[in-house]
Amino acid sequence: MAQGSLRLGRFGDVSATLLQLQGTRGAGADRLDMALELMPLHWDLLHDARLIVWADLEVAPEGTGRLAVGPIAPGVLAFPGRGRTYAVRLDLRATLGPAQVEAIETARDGGPISLFIRAHGMVFPGAIDGQPDSSPETFWHDTEFRLKPAEWVEVLEGWGYAQGFLIQVPTLPDPSSIAAVEASKELRRAVTEMTEGRYRAAVAACRDALESAYGSSDGDLYPQLNYAVPGIRRAGKEERFWVLRRGAWAVANAAKHNDEETGDIVWERSDAQALILSVSALLQQDPPRT
Repeated sequence: MAQGSLRLGRFGDVSATLLQLQGTRGAGADRLDMALELMPLHWDLLHDARLIVWADLEVAPEGTGRLAVGPIAPGVLAFPGRGRTYAVRLDLRATLGPAQVEAIETARDGGPISLFIRAHGMVFPGAIDGQPDSSPETFWHDTEFRLKPAEWVEVLEGWGYAQGFLIQVPTLPDPSSIAAVEASKELRRAVTEMTEGRYRAAVAACRDALESAYGSSDGDLYPQLNYAVPGIRRAGKEERFWVLRRGAWAVANAAKHNDEETGDIVWERSDAQALILSVSALLQQDPPRT
């Protein structure tokens, strides 16, 4: 995992390894759990010492400035006594709301991201020869951990980002339907592709979701409408919703086939998000039953 360091005032630097990074779903807000493995560079100063850390979390998607997230719950640890040297674990925890995650994802745009832990805390020295050491030391230090996109995607998966964040991927009412299972799988794939910045693939996956749900002939239904929709005034509700589906087919086909007519189209995050939302709503309105 990512490497950083923490400077503890006169007690010197401590090597910090981001040992664990995990997203945990919550009620209304979600949790980011971080475990740091700390290894002092100056053991003679930190044997038997106690450490308490307060911090604030910031994130920095590549190419943007830092974005403030919020406070991190305090962490406490004890360094081993004299004659022993081993890394110690510091557990930290932050809380993020759905709007914060969506703002981060919009700024990240599928690329790498860094976590900044703006730490401040106190070191309480251990005793030497039974006598208390000098007074506690207060410190302030920023630690950066540069993440790979795949590491951040694992956090998003832990939050259920693809299943139910601001983009709603439906849970279809008939779990025994093969078409429903396949359509939901393709739509979740579309969200994953968008999360990782592959917007053409995200839009194309919506085309696959439509085909899984409604069959390859769905785009050619209702020939009496001639797709110019001259008969829309006489169309019923089902036919009118089909017109929406046919429009989604038209957009998704451009990404799916990527031929000389459509190869110059540049797909953006907003395109992928719009089509995912559209297909999701259509699947909820008329879920596949067979």
